[in-house]
Amino acid sequence: MDTKRISLRFNLDNESDRIAWEYLETRSESKNRAIIEALRCIAENEKSIAEIIRETISDCLKNVTLAPEPSQNEPDMVASDDESLLLEAMDSFLGC
Repeated sequence: MDTKRISLRFNLDNESDRIAWEYLETRSESKNRAIIEALRCIAENEKSIAEIIRETISDCLKNVTLAPEPSQNEPDMVASDDESLLLEAMDSFLGC
């Protein structure tokens, strides 16, 4: 049987470490099994940043319909509430 070993320390003065330790303490399975299961779940659900951006933009645009730009002779159109929310979301996402 091929096994690998690591040492894992928790600094209980650090809130994040303490929360993780307390979670492990509540598990009925071994700490080793709980950590392996948590890491496996993270690895299976990990997405690339490009995939996250693509999904975010797709979600923002799913209810938006595009219309041609008005010609110079037509008055400017006022953005709908949905369009305004989309523009605000894109501005905050892009840091504008």
